[in-house]
Amino acid sequence: MDDLKKLGICIKNQDKEVISQNEICIECCGLMIGKVCDFGCMKEIPDSFYTPYFAVSTPDALANRDYFKSKLVELEILKPTDSNKETEFFTQMFHELLTVFTEPIHKKEFDFSDPIFFGKIASLSEKFANDKQLRKMNGNRGSKHFIYVNRTFFGLYNLMFDIKAKIKINDFEKYLT
Repeated sequence: MDDLKKLGICIKNQDKEVISQNEICIECCGLMIGKVCDFGCMKEIPDSFYTPYFAVSTPDALANRDYFKSKLVELEILKPTDSNKETEFFTQMFHELLTVFTEPIHKKEFDFSDPIFFGKIASLSEKFANDKQLRKMNGNRGSKHFIYVNRTFFGLYNLMFDIKAKIKINDFEKYLT
């Protein structure tokens, strides 16, 4: 029971209105009782995002430039108002990002203690943080779901790295039959 005191917990009704919070949750999110909260520690991802996100994450999608670009439009990364230069820039940038971030799900087993994998993430982070061209463009790309899912993966990958996890990626499939 003492462990529950360390967790931020809120209870929401079917309309996502917060009806109860513990002290840790209030410290993290502020007093939310009576307010709608659809962003936080738990989130429902709509099929309109889920389907194109995981479709674009496959090796075949990453290898097919036209298909990849069409999914970036669905994910609100590429915009109809983008210039050719912006379209090419953001297509390349997100191709690099998704190639690295989806690497673990392309393998049967993945060793999250691999420093090379985390070196790739760190390198991309540094590259994008220092990219002068990105600063000149409207770099706010992707729906709130895209941002949430990628932050979630980043946090999960860091946790897996910290505990030196070796994961069988599709091990869950044995429970589906």
